[in-house]
Amino acid sequence: MDDLRSAVIILVVAHHAALAYIPHAQRDPLDYMRSTAPVVDPLRWWPLDLLVSWNDQFFMALLFLLSGLFVIPAIRRKGIGGFVRERVQRLGLPFLLAAGLLSPLAFYPSWLQGPRPPGPAYWQRYFVLDGWSPGPAWFLWLLLAYSLLLALACALAPPRLRRWGWRPRSAKELLLTCLLASGLASGVMAVGVGAETWFTLTGPFSAQTSRLLLYGAWFLVGVALGAGDLEQSLALERLRPWRLWALLGLLAYLLTLVQQAQPAGLAPLPPLPLRLGLALSSAAGGTFTILAALGWARHHLGAPSRLADSLSRHSYAIFLLHYPLVTWIQFALLGSPLPAPLKFLLSFSGALSGSWLLAIALRRTPARQVI
Repeated sequence: MDDLRSAVIILVVAHHAALAYIPHAQRDPLDYMRSTAPVVDPLRWWPLDLLVSWNDQFFMALLFLLSGLFVIPAIRRKGIGGFVRERVQRLGLPFLLAAGLLSPLAFYPSWLQGPRPPGPAYWQRYFVLDGWSPGPAWFLWLLLAYSLLLALACALAPPRLRRWGWRPRSAKELLLTCLLASGLASGVMAVGVGAETWFTLTGPFSAQTSRLLLYGAWFLVGVALGAGDLEQSLALERLRPWRLWALLGLLAYLLTLVQQAQPAGLAPLPPLPLRLGLALSSAAGGTFTILAALGWARHHLGAPSRLADSLSRHSYAIFLLHYPLVTWIQFALLGSPLPAPLKFLLSFSGALSGSWLLAIALRRTPARQVI
């Protein structure tokens, strides 16, 4: 699954590179932290809106699933104490680096475009007054929290339960279980929380409130699948309908777009039914797409390749390092007459190749212990 994780990291970079050029991007000239992205370009390209909304439906949930697959094997290998130490080192320390240095660097171009009010300098304001956004690194602390909670559950569970693992008996069982988990998690949060909101515990420890259960559900699905024989749990025959799932994922995504647009021919739905309908169609689209991605990876990825091996080894570091490169390239392109598609390609390719090269260099230093 390393190749699939690498493919998802590429989507993460593309997602952030696209945010400056989507039609509904907005910049708040008075408060840079309330803009939809650190850099918002006046030139837009509508297909990027489709890329962003399609990505948003599944790619972070897929990362939580992939992260959960190897949790129980790691606990069995290292023990609970060793697993916790390794998770703190691999997730906690990079989170502190990203939240304390990389995210402020990524948001600095946004600050440069604003009025720069008198008072504390940017770095002081960022950490104290402006909300201290962790940027994409929110994924790391939330994954660490899920991992620590699971380690605690394993420590308290009787030995018989620690050996439990889920091996779906068929593609149908795999699909229905994932649909149920995703649909319940999304539906409960749609009813209880409502719109897409974020919460902050303290400092940079923030995450999407409306998706806490969804990401936790996919993490636990990954944990359950990985607790048994992973080769059997995700065997080719259980993922054989991946092409059909990809088509159904596309149809569910289109249904979500229709609900979001609310065409004139449809009567406006009350807020709760609309939220619930959107949540369930999005959950279905995400589920079909995630399972299709797993099937596609099992059928087509894994062939020996030096380029793919390098990307796999450095994908985690690329995730950590890409965001400042994205925003600074976008900032450098502001005011350029280049069309938005070309600006996107420059931002995406520059951030991907730049963070990849930085990752290769850092892997030759003591930093390789955490990235």
